[in-house]
Amino acid sequence: MSHYYHTGMRNVFVGADVATGVFLLCYRGYGLQDRIVASLAGLSAILVAFFPIALEGEFSEAMLLASKIHVAAALLFLLCLAYFCLVLFVRSGEGLELSQKKKRHNLIYRICGINIVMVIIAVITYGEISAVHEYFAATPFIFFLELIAFWSFGLAWLVKGRALGAA
Repeated sequence: MSHYYHTGMRNVFVGADVATGVFLLCYRGYGLQDRIVASLAGLSAILVAFFPIALEGEFSEAMLLASKIHVAAALLFLLCLAYFCLVLFVRSGEGLELSQKKKRHNLIYRICGINIVMVIIAVITYGEISAVHEYFAATPFIFFLELIAFWSFGLAWLVKGRALGAA
């Protein structure tokens, strides 16, 4: 999705990232750990928006630095989303027996978190192994991976927020 910065959709991309970042910075959660992870995710989303990824062939010092910041911030953002799903969302009170509904929800959170981790691994593989990069070069491979991660987190967030109460 980051390549949208270089299209007519730049303002939508930047606006959506900044809005997501501000939302996460304002999120209070259930405790300090939630606030720290949300703040890291929010800050990283804003950095992703303001430091675009360089297009193929753009090798100025400024664009390379912006790309490095972008990639680091995007990685931190995805790691925070995975942490929400795999650690924070599955928590429950100590000594409480989990209801069937909570067990189902925890399964959803874990599947979503694993999806995000798999996306991170696939993106790193794509960037580091030239044969994989060449194989998928003609496709919007990274876009679809990012889409899987965002939809996974969105589903987990909706379940956690009880927006999908029947789940």
